[in-house]
Amino acid sequence: GGQPFQVLYMSKYGIRVGEGVSITMGKYTFSQIIFFLWTTFFLMRNVITGNIQNVSSIAGGLATTLCWIGYAELTVVIVTVLIISLNKRVGASFVVGILKLLSKIHIGKFRIIKDYKKTFRSVMRTVNIWQTTTKQYSKSPWVVFVSFAGSLLFYAINYSMPFFLYSAFAGWHPEMWVEIVTLAVMIDMSSAFNPIPMGTGTADLSFTALFSSLFVAVGLGTGVQVWALLIWRFFSYYIFIVQGAFILVYDIIIGDKKLEKNKEYWATPVRQRRKTKQN
Repeated sequence: GGQPFQVLYMSKYGIRVGEGVSITMGKYTFSQIIFFLWTTFFLMRNVITGNIQNVSSIAGGLATTLCWIGYAELTVVIVTVLIISLNKRVGASFVVGILKLLSKIHIGKFRIIKDYKKTFRSVMRTVNIWQTTTKQYSKSPWVVFVSFAGSLLFYAINYSMPFFLYSAFAGWHPEMWVEIVTLAVMIDMSSAFNPIPMGTGTADLSFTALFSSLFVAVGLGTGVQVWALLIWRFFSYYIFIVQGAFILVYDIIIGDKKLEKNKEYWATPVRQRRKTKQN
């Protein structure tokens, strides 16, 4: 359900809404910075070395074009996040400028921002929480380090999945890791501006277009490519839906009853709980 559901879920267990928003926004900020650095490294390395040769087809060329459009979008997002996060006055002025610009844009009878004052209050409330969160995290270098390290580990595992899939079908070729991870980054970027969750459709087509020649080069046919695509999509996307289903079922059968039984404990602030345990 995304960040709003995470905040709601945490509130059930005694984490106040303001703190929950700070946690999710902090996680988003750290994750986006690492994601940008990870993506930039592999894409720029490929530009310099030119090691990806299998994008000469029409489908591959389209996937590559979409990849760079997605990267441009990511760059705008990360620059905006940093501007808003690092300087309170500049960040607020930057947001106000964007809102004023959007309020003047009309597409036929459709207005991007219908009620400027209402949108302004809502956005600035979020910006203030974001900036307060950034300030709090800046005082905790250990938290910053662990958050960055956790995000880096997540992306390393996530983008290595296609490599292990390739190895399962084509044999162990560790020298292919960088090339396959680069392709995985290009797939992610090519579906970045797709409004459907996890770029469904675009990601599938990009995977097929970019990985097809790798499988063909080792004598593997279309059937193997289809299985590789299905397994990759399951572990990169659908597994989280399955995980969520198990959690919801657990809550309905066991979790909510436990929560009701220990409501007083979970309603106690986290720091106070720690003191109670120590005593």
